[in-house]
Amino acid sequence: MLLCRPQCAHQHQVFQELAAWGRTSMGWFFGLKLHLVVNDQGELLDCCLTSGNTDGRKPVRNLL
Repeated sequence: MLLCRPQCAHQHQVFQELAAWGRTSMGWFFGLKLHLVVNDQGELLDCCLTSGNTDGRKPVRNLL
């Protein structure tokens, strides 16, 4: 994930249209999620960025 602490969220303007609030087991964050597909040898096959509030299962269909 590309994220920032909640206290600093108002300062970040670069991906303002795409970044969003999300929640993980470690707490709240403001940012993006990076989804990667790798093979058994560790080679990168595909990737995509989604907003922080996107369900992690949604981009799987497009990546595979």
